[in-house]
Amino acid sequence: MAHKSHSIKTYRSETNGYKASHRETAQSWANEFRTHVTIPESTIDDYLAQYVPSLTSFSGRPKSTFKNVPLGTVEQAMYKPLCSSFSKLVSKWPENIRLEFHNITNTTILPLGFSEHPTRPNIAICFPAESLPRNTLTWEDILVSTEVKRSRSQDPIAGDGTVKRGVNHDRDTMQLSKNARNLLAANMACFVFVLGIYGDIARIYRFSRRAIVVSEPFNYIANPKIFAKFFWRLVHPTHQPESTDSIITKRIVGSDNTIFRTSDEDKTRMAKFLCQYHQYTAENAAAEVENSRWYIGSYDPPLNDIKDIIRPTDNIGKGKGKEKEAVLGQGSSKGGARVLEPNREEMEDDTDSSQALLNSRRKRFFTFGKPLYQSFGLFSRATSVRRAVIEGHEENLFALKDFWPERSRKPEAAFYKRIKKNLVIEGKKSFGLAECLGGLDLGAVEEPELGHCTLSGSLVPNELLERTHSRLIIEPVGYDIEAFSSTKSLIEAWRDAIIGHHNAHAGGVLHRDISPGNVMFAKSCPFVGFVQDLDYGELLLRESEKEIEAEVERSLKDLTGTFQFIAIEILDSNDDVKHEVKHDLESFFWLLIWCILRHTTHSDPRGSAACSTLFDHDNKYLAAAVKFRFLSTTKSLVIDKNVPLTKLLQTLTRFILLQQHDLRNPVRAAVTHEMFLDAIDKHLEMDGWPEDDAALIFIAPSSSSIAQGTAHASGSQQLPGSSSYKRKRHSAAKRKHQDTSSSEEAVAAEVPDDRTSRRSGLRKDPKRIQRV
Repeated sequence: MAHKSHSIKTYRSETNGYKASHRETAQSWANEFRTHVTIPESTIDDYLAQYVPSLTSFSGRPKSTFKNVPLGTVEQAMYKPLCSSFSKLVSKWPENIRLEFHNITNTTILPLGFSEHPTRPNIAICFPAESLPRNTLTWEDILVSTEVKRSRSQDPIAGDGTVKRGVNHDRDTMQLSKNARNLLAANMACFVFVLGIYGDIARIYRFSRRAIVVSEPFNYIANPKIFAKFFWRLVHPTHQPESTDSIITKRIVGSDNTIFRTSDEDKTRMAKFLCQYHQYTAENAAAEVENSRWYIGSYDPPLNDIKDIIRPTDNIGKGKGKEKEAVLGQGSSKGGARVLEPNREEMEDDTDSSQALLNSRRKRFFTFGKPLYQSFGLFSRATSVRRAVIEGHEENLFALKDFWPERSRKPEAAFYKRIKKNLVIEGKKSFGLAECLGGLDLGAVEEPELGHCTLSGSLVPNELLERTHSRLIIEPVGYDIEAFSSTKSLIEAWRDAIIGHHNAHAGGVLHRDISPGNVMFAKSCPFVGFVQDLDYGELLLRESEKEIEAEVERSLKDLTGTFQFIAIEILDSNDDVKHEVKHDLESFFWLLIWCILRHTTHSDPRGSAACSTLFDHDNKYLAAAVKFRFLSTTKSLVIDKNVPLTKLLQTLTRFILLQQHDLRNPVRAAVTHEMFLDAIDKHLEMDGWPEDDAALIFIAPSSSSIAQGTAHASGSQQLPGSSSYKRKRHSAAKRKHQDTSSSEEAVAAEVPDDRTSRRSGLRKDPKRIQRV
C-alpha cells in the first residue's frame, strides 16, 4: 500500500505576540511525544549497544554510589546527592573525558529564541574539561539534560509501554522534549540523550529528528554500572578526530562528525576575506566570524553527482552498510561522509579513481553569523540556512542548507538539476530562481551508528520514512521578503519570483510551497527577488517517464505546502485535487496579502488582527471558507496613499476569485503566469508609487483581539484617520545593505512546530529588472 503523505508546514501571523496557555502548550508537546515514542523490547545492555554506539565498552566495577540519594522526599533534595554520586562514577577517568555534573537550580539557561520563556533541566551533564559560568549557561554548554522526579509513579511511561496522560505527565513529557529540542538545535547534533530519574529508577531517552527511543526502566541504585556504561560509551563515539590536535566540535555519541570548530587563526583569516570580497567593515566581520563553523559539503556546479529523475525506492535495501545506497544515486563513503558518485553508465570500475573524484568535490565551507533561517521543530526537517564561503574560493558567497528530509521524498538537488538541464536545452536562463551548486546526502553512509540517518525502531516499519541528513549549496543568498524598503520593491521582487516559478515549471518541476521563507529578496543579482527551496517540489513528467506516472499523480494529490498559503480548491478538497500551476500562483497571491496585512497601513478595520483572522485556522475547510469570503469582500481594502498597489490587489483578487468553484461563477478561468505578470507590469508602470513606505514593524495583537477580530492600538494598521493609528516604520536609512544582517529565528508560542519570524536587511531602492 502506497504511503499517503501530507507535507504541511505552518506559520502563525501572531508570531512574536500571541502565547498559547501553558496547558495548551503542554498538551501539544505531550501529543507529539506520544506519536513519536518507541520502547524496544530489549535489555538495557542491548539498548546501550544499539542506541549508544561506542568504540569501547566499560569494564570497570563501580561501587554503589547512590545510597545517599534521598527517596520519597521533595525532588530538589535529590539534585545535589545525584550530582555527587554521578561525579564519583567518573572520578578516576582520564581528565579529558571526565564528565561534569551540575545542579543548575539557580542557573539561567538562555533560550534559543527570543519569544520563548527560559527553561532549564534539573541537572546538566557537561562536556569534559569545560569550565562553565556560574549563573548563566547556554544550551551549547550542555551534553545531556536530566529531569528528576521523586517517585516511580512519576515515570511518564506506563508498564504497558504507553505514555501516561494528565496535567502533570503532559508537563513532564513537554520538559523532556523541549530539552531535547534545544540540545539538538544548539549543538547541531544528529541525536541527543535526555535522562529521566523517577525515585530509584531511571530511563534513557534518545531523541532524533524522527523518534524517541526509550530504554526500559532500571534501578540505578542497585545497579550503578548501567550509568557508568552509558557515560563511558557517550564519551567514546565511533568516529574520532584524526588527531588529538584537531579543532572540532565537542565530540560525543550523536555529534555531527562533519562539523568542526574554527580556530582564532581561521576567524582572523576569514574576516579579512569578508572585508575584501563582501564589503564588510572590519568591526562587522570580526563580530560575524565569532559565530562560525566548518561544514563538510559538496561543490559540484554541474551536479554530475545527481540524477535529474529519481524514484524513491531506487537502490534502497532493507539491510545496513553497503546495501543501503544513497537516495540520490549509488555512492561510496569515506571518513563518515558520503558524497554522491557521478551517474554515468560508463563509470569506471577503478575504485581509487572514483574516490579521488569524490574527494575532489568535498569541500570545507566556512559558515558565519547567525543562521539566515533555523527551524526549531523537533520531529521535522530541522532546516537551517547559513551564509558560507568555500575554503580557497572565498570570493563567492553561498547559502548552506542543512536539513533532514524523509528518505521517501525525491531529492531537492535532483529538481534543481532537472530544471537547469531543461532550461539549457531550451536556451533559457534561470532568472528569478535559486541555483543548487552541490548536494550531499550524509544519511547514505556505511556507518549507520553515526546517526545521519535516523534509527527509529518499530515506530517506522518502512525505512523510507526515516529521515536522512542532507546538505545543499545554494546561490544567491536571500533576504527576507517581509523586510521591504518600499512596496514597489516588494512587488518587483514578488514579480521576479513568479518569473522564477515559471522557469522552474518550464524546466520540469512544480514548486508546491510558496511561502515567506521561499520567496526572497536578492542582492547583487540580475533579479530583485527569487524563489527557492524545492523540497516539496514534484516532477512534470517527460514522455520517457511514463513508468512513474502513477506515483507522481498520487504525489500531486497530497496536501502539500505551508498551510496559510495553500489554495482554496486544495483546502476544500478530499485530497482528490491534483496540484497545478494555478494553485501555486494563488499561493503567491496569499503571500502578498500576508505581507500587506502585516506590514502596510491599510483600511481593514481589524487592524493587525486582520492577518490572524484570515490565516490562522487549523481546519482546512474553515480556512478555505474564510479565504473565499476575503476574496468576495476585499474590493474595499485600500492601501494608504498607494493607488497602484490598491488597484493591483483588486485585479489579482478578481483573477483568483474567477478560478474558484462557485454556483454564482459558472465560468471558471484558471490564472496563468502571463495573466499575473502582465497585470504586475501594468501597475508597476503607473505613477503614484510611494518612495518611503518601507515595511511597518508588525506588532502582534493580543489573543483577545484576535478572538474579537479587532486589534489594540499599539498593533493597529488602520488608516491615519483612525484613533488607533500608532505604527512605526522600518527606517530604510538605517538599514545596512551588507550581508551582515541576518534573521533572529525564534520558537513562537513555545509550540513544537516550524513557526518562525524573521528580521533581515535588504538592498535599498532595488532597480527594476526587465523580464527575460
